[in-house]
Amino acid sequence: MKIISKIPSVDLLSEDGFRQINALWSEYRQFLSRERVRFGPKAYEFAVAPWHHDADDYRGLHNATVARFQCTLRPSADKQVVLELLNRAQTHCIRIIYSNAYAFEIAFDRECEGFGNEDLLIDEIGLSEKGKTTHCLVFASRKKWVIEFDDLEISFERVSHGESAVGQ
Repeated sequence: MKIISKIPSVDLLSEDGFRQINALWSEYRQFLSRERVRFGPKAYEFAVAPWHHDADDYRGLHNATVARFQCTLRPSADKQVVLELLNRAQTHCIRIIYSNAYAFEIAFDRECEGFGNEDLLIDEIGLSEKGKTTHCLVFASRKKWVIEFDDLEISFERVSHGESAVGQ
């Protein structure tokens, strides 16, 4: 179910824009509450965390940029996806480890030397057609990434001035 990822298509300048956005947020919160038992426990905590969509919180994903994406696919091991983002202020690395990743859809330009060129506008924890937990990320260019997984771990590391915590 993709609810809040519809927000970038709402015309904020229209008379009805803010009402539409509030309705989408309300629908998303109801969806999370209704489907709570179907999510990985940490994915649910992440989805409802008050800081998750708070642009002023160093843990918030809004306007973060991708620093690293890594996928580990071993036949006998947990398939793991690691996404590292630099927060909006570029003071913290946000590391999300998706355990037992079933599938992912990642879009990027061949010409792009790195992922960090564009801001993350909005993200959403949801469910796939198979009933697995998903994380949908929508970027400023309207590119959409979707990762399907069992659960996630999230951590935050302060980036020292002049050094990068990314990839360590």
